[in-house]
Amino acid sequence: MQPPKYATLPKIIRSPLSIAILIIAGAAFFLFGPIFRGDVPLPTRSIPGLMWGAPNKPAQSSIFRDRIVQAYPYHLFAAKAIQSGHLPLWNNLIFNGTTFFANGQAGVWSLFKLPFWWLAPWLSFTIVTLLQSVVGGLGIYVLGRQLGWKPAAGIIAGLTLTLSAPFVMRLTVTTMSAVIAVLPWALWAVLRLHERLTWSATTTVSALIAVMIFAGHVQLAAFSFGLAVGWTLIWWRCDQWRRRLLLFTLAFSLGLGLTAVQMMPVKEALDQAYRQPSHRTWSTVLNPKRLFKPNIKQAASLATIVDQNVLGNEAHYRGPGNYLEGNLYIGPLALLFIAASCLAWRKWWWRWLTATAILIGGLYVFPGWWDVVGKIAPWITVTPVWRTSFMFIFVLSLLTGIGANELFRRRLSRWAWPLVGMTVVTMLWQWWGILPFAPRATLFPQNDLLTRAYAETRDGTTLWTPNGTLDQFMPYDIPVAMGYDSVYPKQYLELWSTNAELRQRNQLHVKDPSPQLLAVAGANLMLTSDPAPSGWETITTSGDWKLAKKIDAQPAIHAVQKLIPEQNPSQLSAIDPSTTALVAGDLPAVDVNATTAVAVIQRTATKLQLHITSSGSTAVVTNLQSYPGWRLSIDGHDAGAAQLNVNHAFLGATVDKGTHTLTFRYAPQSMIIGLVISLASLLLLLIVGWLVPKIK
Repeated sequence: MQPPKYATLPKIIRSPLSIAILIIAGAAFFLFGPIFRGDVPLPTRSIPGLMWGAPNKPAQSSIFRDRIVQAYPYHLFAAKAIQSGHLPLWNNLIFNGTTFFANGQAGVWSLFKLPFWWLAPWLSFTIVTLLQSVVGGLGIYVLGRQLGWKPAAGIIAGLTLTLSAPFVMRLTVTTMSAVIAVLPWALWAVLRLHERLTWSATTTVSALIAVMIFAGHVQLAAFSFGLAVGWTLIWWRCDQWRRRLLLFTLAFSLGLGLTAVQMMPVKEALDQAYRQPSHRTWSTVLNPKRLFKPNIKQAASLATIVDQNVLGNEAHYRGPGNYLEGNLYIGPLALLFIAASCLAWRKWWWRWLTATAILIGGLYVFPGWWDVVGKIAPWITVTPVWRTSFMFIFVLSLLTGIGANELFRRRLSRWAWPLVGMTVVTMLWQWWGILPFAPRATLFPQNDLLTRAYAETRDGTTLWTPNGTLDQFMPYDIPVAMGYDSVYPKQYLELWSTNAELRQRNQLHVKDPSPQLLAVAGANLMLTSDPAPSGWETITTSGDWKLAKKIDAQPAIHAVQKLIPEQNPSQLSAIDPSTTALVAGDLPAVDVNATTAVAVIQRTATKLQLHITSSGSTAVVTNLQSYPGWRLSIDGHDAGAAQLNVNHAFLGATVDKGTHTLTFRYAPQSMIIGLVISLASLLLLLIVGWLVPKIK
């Protein structure tokens, strides 16, 4: 007689993995409890900006900005596109349009973003936030078990990551946390491949590497990929070295190949991107005064380390609650376990982990090291705080697990589970009442000003604001002339910098743009807290904010009667954009006496269709940013020869006499090449992982 099925239930509940899931997931759900009451871990009320504070209000902690101006808007933008049956190849809402796949904050292909494609945005964001927290913590636990840790030690290490300050406070910047959530699983798969040199284990490593890179944050994924390669070399054994070399090379190559559909557009965007001019040589980069700035004594002092890592007071982080940003708080018991990890100092892998922690911590504490990183890999032009704090907390979680395991393995085995409980309580106590939540109803509230701005931009007009135009307008589908993006278009920013100072390259806050710049960008609307300038009239107000419209504005898309060869973008300041345009390359002939009517038939994120009627050959200029991948067809036929690069950074076309339909369509070749490589890698992965083991 077979026992009843429920007889196995207690055994399942008592399994170490089930206990780990219960504790780590329970702590995460408890921490984010307000979401079950309809609140969201997206504190919009703390944002100084359009709807959340006075324009001149002192800046608050930066921990609340990225998730509102990047993470949420980008996910929402991608979700809208996918739900309407289109891939979000192009973002038409900032920079007069910019490539979307190459955006390091987009993460379009990330598995963690799947809920966005069919669930309500606020619910999706909540699910993703919790999911990444639990997946990251369980990944550390599973990795620890693979290393031979006691179950309680693995749970403590997982809690150290899940409830650490960087993971909690920047969790809703989902591209960063998604990378670290997958990283321990990738390292676990590498260890499995070392133990079992099989084709199926090879494909597991490849798939996890791809998932980690697909998370979307390019720099952090690159650091994590490097850590995975280093992890492979550290655990390398000389037996069967030829087979090992083959399998590990194949695993990492397939992992990169699978991500080509995203990485090829990234490469293209980096080739097109703006980079600040640098004349630094290796001698200046390695100068100790620069490397250890501001100086060795101050940077190495305990006060500086505490100020940066505990209080979070980097020079550009000020305001209440800043100690939560990027700090390395992991709880007093975690610090005790890290200290206890010294018991394993004789083991070579412990020394390697410690050296890695010191190296990452050095990048965190000594910003000058990033001059070296930027010299080796120029595309990694980022500040160290957020990225390295995630990497550092990952390594510290491993050291915490090592220390806990050494204690539990030696003399404190009977205290293992009580210490787990104490760890949970102390960490949750740190965050309870500190985490700000906002009611779901306050997430991007509507008002008359935004409704009017949306209506006024349907003809191709963009919005300009001297107060800074961030991506907070994206959820309202309001296109802006400037914005914030992880890849800055070179030609577009060069155009602005010839007429105005870019005060902060990463914030793109342009001061006093010229009328010609506003005209070629089609910025016929202005959002400002100051009085409307001459030539503009206020049409709507909301609190301190005014929406102004340009008087006698030219259409954003129009015909011009005169073309001038471009020699320098500064020429723009001397022309009348309503009748004249700068043209790069050969100058086509146009009829200066032609009369032309231009009407917009359709304008989507990846398509602009125009109806043109002209009495002679003419040129049409748009305010759509020129970028590789845009293709022109006239009356349904390819017309690449008629496509123009006008006014240094925009698309245009020459049109013959008569009535025509012009269609600009974004179909990037980089995307096609990347898709072919990804599909080929996927096919090879399936063959290697499924068919090869069955061939005798």
